[in-house]
Parts: sequence; structure tokens; C-alpha cells
Amino acid sequence: MKFLLIFSIVLLSLIPLHDVFAEAVYIKPVEGSKYVVDAVLVLRDSNNSLVGVAHGQRFHYADTDLIDYYLDSVKSTGYFSLDGKNFIQWDLVQSHRMDGKIGMIATPQFIIEYQGTAYTVFAGSCNALVVKEGDTLTIYWKILREVA
Repeated sequence: MKFLLIFSIVLLSLIPLHDVFAEAVYIKPVEGSKYVVDAVLVLRDSNNSLVGVAHGQRFHYADTDLIDYYLDSVKSTGYFSLDGKNFIQWDLVQSHRMDGKIGMIATPQFIIEYQGTAYTVFAGSCNALVVKEGDTLTIYWKILREVA
């Protein structure tokens, strides 16, 4: 099973997203890139009662300038230095009502809209949070980008 998961992730990183972007865009691991990504997922039922909390891991990103265009258009949390590198940070929140997605496993996906189309630009995995009709998934994102 572990081999299948690793093979799937490697295979996913080799698939260009021709249908999503105008040019071929590859999914790449965040590790070793100019991005550092973290996400906490909070799932609540239709009564706003807490169902579960999970921490995202193993993030990948779509290798496109669209990410930077979006991040540069929203307010950042600030700048800081760590281990001789400079970063800009964003703390962002996205909520998704899970209507029509019964039984799906919630995963962290950072979705942005560009010219009327929704794009997933960061995606990861997490411990299983299985959703029901009417649940709301709120994802608290921390995104860092290395700057010169």
C-alpha cells in the first residue's frame, strides 16, 4: 500500500495539467521550492458542531506564475528572515460547504479564481476527515514565499 501511494504521488508529479491551464503546468513538491505551505483543516457539521481537525502534509503546487499573481494581490502578514533566507508570509482562510460531496475525504486544496475559473494551486494530504451533506470545511493556510 505504501508503494502504491508513493507511486501515485510520483506519477501525479509527472502529469501536465493541459486542460486546466493554457500551457502545460506540472505538479511539483513544495519541499525545495520557494514556497513553504502549511494547512489546518477544521470540519464542522450542519449544526456547527466540531467533527474533526486535521493537519495537512506532503504539499504539492502547480508550477505557474498564477500563484504569485494571486499572492501579490492579497494582504500579506509580513516579512521575516530565517536561517539567512528572507520570506513573505500570508495567513489565509478558505471555507467550503460540502454539499453534494457525501463520503468524500477532505483534503487541503488551495483554490483561487482567475478570469472566472477556479484553480487548485496547492494541494496536500491529511488524516481522513470524511464529510457529510451540509458539513463545512474551513482550511487555515500559512503560505511563505522566499524573496530575494
